[in-house]
Amino acid sequence: LGNYVEIIDLATGTDSSDWEGTPDTTFCSASGGTIAYSTILGPGEGRLFKIVEVDDNFTTPVYGTVLLSHDIILLEDLVIHDTSTLIIDSGVSILAHPDSDITIINDGTITVNGTSSDSIYFGPWIEESDTVSAGDWVGIYFDNDADGTLNYCSIQYAEIGIEMRTDSEIDISHSNISKNETSGIYNFKGY
Repeated sequence: LGNYVEIIDLATGTDSSDWEGTPDTTFCSASGGTIAYSTILGPGEGRLFKIVEVDDNFTTPVYGTVLLSHDIILLEDLVIHDTSTLIIDSGVSILAHPDSDITIINDGTITVNGTSSDSIYFGPWIEESDTVSAGDWVGIYFDNDADGTLNYCSIQYAEIGIEMRTDSEIDISHSNISKNETSGIYNFKGY
């Protein structure tokens, strides 16, 4: 195993109409191939867990066209610029350390291709024992003619979920932008 894993409880949160939280997921550290995780089961209750390795070595800045089809943890800012494009496949989780953000600038583009049954999650990286709260990461910033399409995604616990600056344009549909510290969407000279 790598440094981080995603533990998915396949027995909970499986209502397909609740696309923002299906199924229940926990992210935790894996040290030397060992995962420290616990859950409480009632009498006669069983659980089925899926364990997925999470990439913590994603290279930034993004140049050209990059397809992201696996979960990542951002240890630093993710920058998409100079006519580059980041395409995110359905089901991906992007977790950011405190003070990290996703910045799309200078004609850069981000395309988030979530679906109603397999959405995309943007949120903070927190250790299993910590409590998640608003402002645990910076957010997503569009500036200087940046473009974005966000379909079926959830952006939570940022300082500002999405900030649009100079001549940026985004199309958002079927998305949950909530539990952020200052605002969900802040538009300062964007479209």
